[in-house]
Amino acid sequence: TSQSGEPPTGSFTVEVCGSTKFATTCETIEVVILNVPPEVEIDRTGAIDANGVDAILNQVGEPTDFTGYATDPGSDDLHLIWDWGDGNTSTETYLVNPPNPDPFPSPDINPRDITDEQTHTFGDACHYLVTFSATDDDGGVSEPDEIAVIIVGDADQARSQGYWSHQFSFRGRTDFDEPTLLCYLEITGFMSQVFHGEVDASAVDLAFDVLSPRGHGGDMRILFDVQLLAAWLNFANGAVGYDELIDTTGNGIADTPFFEAVETAENVRLDPGSTRAELEAQKDILERINLRDGG
Repeated sequence: TSQSGEPPTGSFTVEVCGSTKFATTCETIEVVILNVPPEVEIDRTGAIDANGVDAILNQVGEPTDFTGYATDPGSDDLHLIWDWGDGNTSTETYLVNPPNPDPFPSPDINPRDITDEQTHTFGDACHYLVTFSATDDDGGVSEPDEIAVIIVGDADQARSQGYWSHQFSFRGRTDFDEPTLLCYLEITGFMSQVFHGEVDASAVDLAFDVLSPRGHGGDMRILFDVQLLAAWLNFANGAVGYDELIDTTGNGIADTPFFEAVETAENVRLDPGSTRAELEAQKDILERINLRDGG
């Protein structure tokens, strides 16, 4: 097999002969066989859809399972690498003819089709980018595959806008350090349509300004954003689950998954034709989420 630009697996001298009834003529030529690199893919079964991007969701301290697939048309040993995005990596080597490494040239044709299962536990609630790649024993390197991972906290109480405003003020006693709050804002920016591009809350001071707006003049979109950011921070902190049912009607009965309720609210927020009453109704739903445990 050959593919332009890949490392050669070997150079061979081939004799080519042609004959007629009168004579035979032979010539030798050099044939260079080029390696075909492996291909990899991360299994996305069970991933959530966050603004059109697949993401694996789990809670801090809980083992997260991953499955990767690696294929190679050649008879190659494959070295698989997982980069967890938190400073840690995991590697696994699959020999084509264990226990011995693949000799050159390979003694047989044995295309590879490998399923690699890994488990990793993330120590901090944050947004991670996990990368899976492979190399073969002939120097081939795959194009990496990657998937977002959202690890939320383990809080059991939703908090009000006022609570979160205080956390981002860094005045007096607070419950979170700055790296944790920045991770929560990364999660928010990844998950939210509004804070993904419409409103910048990517830094501590910007988030504080959203949570404690000054001179808003009763602008309902600004007041909506206050409760929306608090709701996403409660999600990032683990106090409300992605598919946990919440009360959208105010009758005390949980009726709609959190992600559906927030998606509906954000669509209203982003619609330039939404009325003040429509925005206020969605703001009230978000505020009920933030105050449901007493704030």
